[in-house]
Amino acid sequence: MDTIKPSAGGSFSPKGRKVTFLLLDIFFSILLVCWTVRLGTEPTVLQGPYVGDKPRYSYRYEEQSRFRNNRRVYLLIANTIIESFLFAILTFAILQFVRHRYHAGALLVVFLIQTAYWIVAFAVGMTVSSYINITLGGAIMGLCVVWDIYLLIMYRRQKKPTAGFVEVDEGGASEN
Repeated sequence: MDTIKPSAGGSFSPKGRKVTFLLLDIFFSILLVCWTVRLGTEPTVLQGPYVGDKPRYSYRYEEQSRFRNNRRVYLLIANTIIESFLFAILTFAILQFVRHRYHAGALLVVFLIQTAYWIVAFAVGMTVSSYINITLGGAIMGLCVVWDIYLLIMYRRQKKPTAGFVEVDEGGASEN
């Protein structure tokens, strides 16, 4: 006698899967908007030392200003590179979710990685005075935590044993 267990992906109903997919799309759109805002507002050109007859400001202020600007440029480059990989991973996970290949556990891992990244981005933004990392990064970090909680609940629901297993007999199926 073989025992057939229910599918591990049973925690998402078809309607729940559609709603989750729409929410994942909204989250992905928010990430793209954040990325676009960052590329549009952060400095993109490194500043060299001031050359001229008279300094515009005191030398110390000039060096600090240039250092802060260049540090934000390097942060923008690092954020762009890391976030492009995270976008690719999230896109792959969403496509696999739509094709019923990924369930709550795989999405939970992806969002835990996203949460860890945005926590670090928020902390670096506080250090570097990158207001985009502080404002938008903090909001996205909160959304990632909400997704983590939701997917953890769905993962726990997915792992719960069901009450009635179906036993396959030679003559037919009977429930215990």
